[in-house]
Amino acid sequence: MRTIYVEGGSLHKRKLAENAAIFAYNQLIPKIKNCSIDIFLNNLDNCFEIEDREYEININNKQNGDDFLTAIFHEIVHVKQYIRKQYKNDEGLNYLDKPSEKEAYKLQEELLEKWKRY
Repeated sequence: MRTIYVEGGSLHKRKLAENAAIFAYNQLIPKIKNCSIDIFLNNLDNCFEIEDREYEININNKQNGDDFLTAIFHEIVHVKQYIRKQYKNDEGLNYLDKPSEKEAYKLQEELLEKWKRY
């Protein structure tokens, strides 16, 4: 069963984060049903695989509008990468040169456009 739990921030931001995460998840990996994602609205932007199909995402709660949405979409792309075993740390590369980050930045913008049409 897929679960997405959001903690922190205002009720409006929690609901927006939940809806955006569900939207991105359904766009990227709709057939994967067994997954748990905890999203914390705090002062970070990152994603961690806790265990197989269990993830923790942190989103900077000070972001608004498109920045808030693309941060969520970006981190859900990393969830997809973890699930499909596509995520690589690539420690020797600069952050923006990492293939996983390039894909996440590309797809976050595509997801934002789809979200706006949705």
